[in-house]
Amino acid sequence: PPSPSPPPPPTCTIFISIFKRNLGPGYVPFNFVNTGQPYPNVNDGTRMANLFNQLYTTNVAPAFDHPNGIFSFNEPNPPVSFGNEMLLVGVVRKFQEQLDFIGNFGGEFGSQQAAAMRIISTLFSLSCTDQVWANMTCSGTGPSNILYTSSVDRISESRLPADTRVYYGVLPPCTVSPPPPPPPPPLSPP
Repeated sequence: PPSPSPPPPPTCTIFISIFKRNLGPGYVPFNFVNTGQPYPNVNDGTRMANLFNQLYTTNVAPAFDHPNGIFSFNEPNPPVSFGNEMLLVGVVRKFQEQLDFIGNFGGEFGSQQAAAMRIISTLFSLSCTDQVWANMTCSGTGPSNILYTSSVDRISESRLPADTRVYYGVLPPCTVSPPPPPPPPPLSPP
């Protein structure tokens, strides 16, 4: 009998989840409507996946040949036209590729990685209440989760999954309106 084929090589999956939390005035949802334009301008999901491939996958080899790069947009099911959550999925060959992605993706305010995240936050109208997560499936050294957010007061670190690295101050800060000026003093009688 023929020998069994070897098992496929192990792979590491990277999930990128983007959550828009501020649904109030000024909220701009993700647009998942097909524009009829060629890739990457099909919708916000394909545009986001294309940007992640350009900005964060330098020297990272995909597990499978895909003409558009490592990350692809995972369309909502059932389909929706607009939404406040987006999921990108990427698969790399081995743990070292995952570490290379982590090095490309995670960075404190002022770093090249954080500057790339600021570009994404501007293009997709992310606000101070929003979050961008990277969840990695291969365990080893390095974080299993990376979170970009605005400020410390927006996250309870004790409630985060173990092995989460958080980068604060990268998404736009919340602006606090100054208090109204005090009323003028009462007029004194003449």
